[in-house]
Amino acid sequence: MESCLTIKENFNFANRPSPNPNLSMNLKRVKVVSNNLILNFNQLNKKCYEYYIDFPNMSFNENDQKRAAIAKLRPELKKFFSPLGFAGNNFYSLKNYEDDFKIETKILDEDIVAIIKKSKHHIDLSKVHSDVNSKKDIKCFMENLIKNIVKANAKMIRLNYTNYYDLSTMKSISDNAFLVNGFSTSFRSTETGFYLLVNVKNKFLNKITCYEKLKQIKDEFGREFKKEAEKFFTNLIVLTTYGTPRTYTLKGINFDATVINRTIKIQKTGEEITLKQYYEKSYPELKINIKDQPLLVVEQKRADGNLEEIFLVPELCQLTGIDDKAANDIRKNMTRTTKLRPNEKMDSISGFMKLVNNKESKKRINRITKTEKEFDCPLKIKEEWGLSFNGFKSLEGKVLPSPVVEFNRGGILIIFLK
Repeated sequence: MESCLTIKENFNFANRPSPNPNLSMNLKRVKVVSNNLILNFNQLNKKCYEYYIDFPNMSFNENDQKRAAIAKLRPELKKFFSPLGFAGNNFYSLKNYEDDFKIETKILDEDIVAIIKKSKHHIDLSKVHSDVNSKKDIKCFMENLIKNIVKANAKMIRLNYTNYYDLSTMKSISDNAFLVNGFSTSFRSTETGFYLLVNVKNKFLNKITCYEKLKQIKDEFGREFKKEAEKFFTNLIVLTTYGTPRTYTLKGINFDATVINRTIKIQKTGEEITLKQYYEKSYPELKINIKDQPLLVVEQKRADGNLEEIFLVPELCQLTGIDDKAANDIRKNMTRTTKLRPNEKMDSISGFMKLVNNKESKKRINRITKTEKEFDCPLKIKEEWGLSFNGFKSLEGKVLPSPVVEFNRGGILIIFLK
């Protein structure tokens, strides 16, 4: 990639009347590289079709069961619909099947039939520049596709719909905080093309765990400990430090629940075990030191519309926000760590290309069967959809010479030259 600012002499702009006759002679040509990635669809002559999955002979009691059923179907679906991208119970594919598609499989020790039905909705990729409604559909489709490509990188996490952070870049910047580099993405459709805007994002992570924060609150507030802890942890975003890192938005904290008295049900066997047993079995490398610590509460919506609570162990969760102590600690060198010159910023943004062109596949070990599952790498997902990036959009500009500033004080002319 070329430098952000490449100045070339001997470039003549159209002359324009100027009070300074020497101005047009001093103009310099500048090449400015923007943060607009040029998107190119190699499948422009095709449509993207939406399908939804129906299980006519099976009802699911829990959302996890339905997700497990769809996950079981994915290898079969990929044989016929690849490339495909999931969005809940629906998925998109470039393949066009007019008739219902039937797949027989075995889920939860039951023989079931899944019916794949074509939706009336489709996305016409050829109308990316001409139809307003198609632009909206393509924008939503592309956001989901970019999300899947970026998340296919092993160390990437998403803290909201468009912000992604690379945990492999985490570095200590003070006694109380880490800095993680990442990106935010958005889409723009103009007369000249369809662009993916990429910006550099930085996230400060607190070094202390949620359990350590609980201890700080208890030392500070004494009898008001529970009230203040509930206030602090409600709606807080935390990051799990085991398995595949994930972020959760907390509903609050339950002081009556612990890893000893809280049980969960194993779907495959129907067995109920304590959270302590679950962690020991699923993550044998972990060690929970405090058995009576209260649990953090996350509220999730199930497929049937009902809400369910899941519990996280404070000792195994890290704060994503920065408290006053950490903020004071990092304020001294915040500018040095986050403010970038244009060339440095573009170098950082070019790292986004490494993410989407990564050939390394994410691997995950099944906590129950201990078998390893390999996922498609980002480059494969990108190429399957016929998506390419033709570099960053560059523009030509001009640099004005240093101005002359004139001040007139008491009849004396003072001229400042830069």
